[in-house]
Amino acid sequence: MMNSEIFEDWFVANKLMKNLPTSPPSIIVTENAAYHSRLQFRLPNRSTRKDIISFMLQHNLEVPNPLPTISVLLELIKGANISREFVIDKIARDFGLEVLRLPPYHCNLNAIELIWARLKHEVRKRNVTPSRSDSVCRTIRECLELINSELWTKCVNRTREIERQYIVRDSENDETRSL
Repeated sequence: MMNSEIFEDWFVANKLMKNLPTSPPSIIVTENAAYHSRLQFRLPNRSTRKDIISFMLQHNLEVPNPLPTISVLLELIKGANISREFVIDKIARDFGLEVLRLPPYHCNLNAIELIWARLKHEVRKRNVTPSRSDSVCRTIRECLELINSELWTKCVNRTREIERQYIVRDSENDETRSL
């Protein structure tokens, strides 16, 4: 099962960062799965006063004297507008790369979803013995061989076309609103 620890290890230590070119800079497109979205730190909530003060000091926030209530301290933190930062975004930036997060519920903007759909379709079409795991594994491996740079190019181009349609629709909506 995937979790943020496994994903981050793959992201930096094992595969992705070592294989992406930095010139021209790559952009890493991801959706908002929980394991892609672990925060560098969490804003304190109903913690102890000691934890809240520690957080404030770490983020160079002034700690009032005398100390107010916990709820006042939390409001001070909220008012400081401390930006949330995701772990993988920082890792990518350290490598000179950028992470682009797709908006929630817009899987049609993610080319890999088209690849997955194609893979699942091919496996369903070819898998004649779904109860035999060795046969299913063999079929999946065969279907994975069909995923090549040509298919990726088609899927990326399709995604770009969908993006273009969104841009056109947005500009039309902006023009309508300005009238």
